[in-house]
Amino acid sequence: MEVGYKALSSVLGKWDPKLLESHSHVYHIKMQEYMKIRRGEAMLVLSLIREHFPEFDKLSGQTQIMILKNFAFRVLFMQRAEMTIKTFPDQTKEIKQMIIHPGCVVDGRRIELFVGEETIQCFDDQKRKEFIKHFYSIFEKHAKMTMEQYRPLEISPPEFAAMIGIQLWNCVERYAPQIDLISEKRNQLYSELLSVLAQRLGSDSAAIGVRYGRIMGLIQNITIHLHDLEEINTLLKIFMPMPFSDIWDELKNDKHFKNKEMLPIEVEKGNEFFPNF
Repeated sequence: MEVGYKALSSVLGKWDPKLLESHSHVYHIKMQEYMKIRRGEAMLVLSLIREHFPEFDKLSGQTQIMILKNFAFRVLFMQRAEMTIKTFPDQTKEIKQMIIHPGCVVDGRRIELFVGEETIQCFDDQKRKEFIKHFYSIFEKHAKMTMEQYRPLEISPPEFAAMIGIQLWNCVERYAPQIDLISEKRNQLYSELLSVLAQRLGSDSAAIGVRYGRIMGLIQNITIHLHDLEEINTLLKIFMPMPFSDIWDELKNDKHFKNKEMLPIEVEKGNEFFPNF
């Protein structure tokens, strides 16, 4: 589960305990500021993939980007959920503020602060309202899933690690099913997760089965959540183009990918995910 522990350390390792004790240390980040951070986040996830999946570099550039997009969404969703819960433990009924990067908060009650005037100054009043409504919808979906599905599980570090690892190999299977290691690596993670649950719950096989099912359900729901966001973002790109380029389009020309053969890949209909938040 080393791949998961690496991801977990990027959540908790950057945090001084004092940051988790006081809300005054968080910064209300704006969208255009966060856009500058996103590339760094993607590169960190890329290094994580390459460390634990060396065959990644043998894939076409397009396949690499698809795996990176999908895995990055899953890692970042779980990171944000974990950081939000630890930073705002008093949010027990509804998540009104969410940490989207260490030390950086988005307030769902004032989503226009995140969007920023500089982002929507080119829109008329109606489009401004629709643009803000779009990002409120995304925030609401993230917050609801974090509160209703992630928080109640009180996921331990080893469980977190297993979930990240399983999702990595799920992404590899979706876009590079020819890789021989997939079943072996994922089955090992399933086995280790069951061992972790046994340590947590003892010999109660029923309780182990229930918790295992809930964790697998959360992994599946993260995928569904990603699909829902893609539908929203597709409409946004059509009717209200962003005043800045999409990071995933930029990566196609990045030195990590541009010299790779861009072969067409077949993706199951309804699973072409391009998260923007």
